[in-house]
Amino acid sequence: MDRIRQQENKSFALFHGDSRNDTDDEQKRQSLKDLETSTAYLRTVGDLLAAAFFNSKKQKDRQGLKQIYLQATLETNSAEELETQLAEPLERLRGGGKGITPLHWELVFPDVFNRDQPDFDVFVGNPPFAGKNAIAKGSPAAILDWFKDIHQDSHGNADLVAHFFRRCFHLLRPGGSLGLIATNTIAQGDTRSTGLCWICTHSGSIYAARKRSKWPGLAAVVVSVVHVLKGNDTGEKRLDGQPVEKITAFLLDYGGHEDPKPLAANDGKSFQGSTVFGMGFTFSHSGNADDETPGTPSPIMTMQRLIAKDSKNQGVIFPLIGAEEINSNPVHKHHRYVINFGELSEEKCRQKWPDLMIIVERKVKPKRISLPPKNHWNRQVAEQWWLFGADRKELRVAIARCGQVLACPGGSTATKYFSFAFLAPNQVYLNSLCIFQQEAYYLFALLTSRLHDDWSRFNCATLGDELRYNSSTCFETFPFPAALVDHLNGNQEAATQCQILESTGKHYYEFRAALMVKNNEGLTTTYNRFHDSEEIDSQVMELRRLHGEMNQAVLNAYGWHDVPTGCGFGLDYLDVNDDVSLPPELQERIDSGDLFFRDADEACDFAGQLQAITGSRRKLPWRYRWPDAVREDVLARLLALNAERYAEEVAQGLHSGKKKATKASGKPGKRRGRPPKNPRPVEAGSLDLG
Repeated sequence: MDRIRQQENKSFALFHGDSRNDTDDEQKRQSLKDLETSTAYLRTVGDLLAAAFFNSKKQKDRQGLKQIYLQATLETNSAEELETQLAEPLERLRGGGKGITPLHWELVFPDVFNRDQPDFDVFVGNPPFAGKNAIAKGSPAAILDWFKDIHQDSHGNADLVAHFFRRCFHLLRPGGSLGLIATNTIAQGDTRSTGLCWICTHSGSIYAARKRSKWPGLAAVVVSVVHVLKGNDTGEKRLDGQPVEKITAFLLDYGGHEDPKPLAANDGKSFQGSTVFGMGFTFSHSGNADDETPGTPSPIMTMQRLIAKDSKNQGVIFPLIGAEEINSNPVHKHHRYVINFGELSEEKCRQKWPDLMIIVERKVKPKRISLPPKNHWNRQVAEQWWLFGADRKELRVAIARCGQVLACPGGSTATKYFSFAFLAPNQVYLNSLCIFQQEAYYLFALLTSRLHDDWSRFNCATLGDELRYNSSTCFETFPFPAALVDHLNGNQEAATQCQILESTGKHYYEFRAALMVKNNEGLTTTYNRFHDSEEIDSQVMELRRLHGEMNQAVLNAYGWHDVPTGCGFGLDYLDVNDDVSLPPELQERIDSGDLFFRDADEACDFAGQLQAITGSRRKLPWRYRWPDAVREDVLARLLALNAERYAEEVAQGLHSGKKKATKASGKPGKRRGRPPKNPRPVEAGSLDLG
């Protein structure tokens, strides 16, 4: 090691000098080569430690390989010998299209780690953007395990950018800082928990951030830019260019860093639809479950022929509905059917529905059995090729007696808006839908209200500018008003509030349904017009007014009568090229981040000025919503209410594995969610949406 240290000192004395001639350059190159030679053995040892992890699937096996490889290092004297003796495991690590070449930071940057204040002063960068699936597709099978192993409390669902934040933060010296470009998921869901939340609760401080910025290149990506200090930052902080007192892991200037917690009161009341996994199960006008050759009937006609041939076939053929039908069809009508054998055995299905099994065997089985057996799900769907990839038995049981169910596009699909609609029962709901065990309009009013919409946008994952509604992060964490609990306990005032919610929600829903039929437009087009500042149709204006009434009814149910409910037109981001020269007053407003306009005329005037200067005819991404201050105030109340409810449930023993909280104080049902200066958990009844 002394020889290596001497070589390091010699090399970096040269590296820090300024090359002014070829001789200096040659000396540097030779010195770097000498340094790499002197550290070759240690680099190979480091590679073997990585190989011990990636060449095994189980932790016990990894520890065993580690001991074998380390023993080999005691029996060799050079990198060349070690490389020869353990060539096979090293090739498995480094070779192939997904091979790994480890970077051993201390060996590559010894001058950084051997100084009086070791580790880096600063990181600046643009990490690659990749979600869980993209990471798994382009990396070795054990990469997610590796991330979770080196980054404490990280989630397998986190985007790659969260791990770049964690790694950079780990390699910073105390007082060092990082500034990275990230996808806007950095402040959302598991990516936030893995990255910024962990950093902010482990001595990190966000001192500057821009939440949403349109990527200036060709890619349609919205990015966030985040700057973090390793240590307690007492200086000025700036969020979207404005001075603030603090910046949380949510990239907000209030509240804490911890995620909202799932509430036991909401458990078991929302479900994701089925994963069919095989178009061969379906009958439709655009696809087929049978062969389509010239002169043969359409798939729907094939289905009808099979039902006519044997009426038992109708018992396992169901209407199929997903996000497409909800968003695009004015009456949310299905246009596809699907074969669903439930959980029956192959033998039973062949006995009762032989014609349908012939179709599924020909159209589904080949793809199923060709899946690589890399995980339990692949093996299961290959073995049970005649069944759905994931049939939702628990959903069928929950809604068995419902006359209708409430649904929202979400789960596996991204959507422009959170749009809720009632659907007929006895259909197969795809995994692009979230289904709720409730047919009451008061739940529709609550979930369609501005409160739940902002809460869901706050907690959901995104894909570009589209949203993914997820029951676990959007619904299960949402603290419903105590008025519902009081109503179930016989409180007359609360019962009246629930009746108002029910009638308000029903009136809004029926008006919206009639409007979509009249215009022959689905939910996406309807809400495009709803949020368009240039829209002047009187019925769209009435829909906005009714939405405001519904928001007020929901706020009243919480007891939040002091919240101003006036909406306007806001931009969550604005894409203006840097080379465009704008008038000073327009540039000043954009720089200030004040992109909310109280009325449509102001919004249209602003858009008109931009279009006249830039020449762009693209519509701005307006949203008809509350001002930022109101939205953030309501979010703060909901976050506080979530924390209170969760503490109450822990105290009641409703969360297994959690320590019971200190006995709560106060009267049940009296808190309305405004964050107190010193919040304490207080008792309240649990919500039962059933």
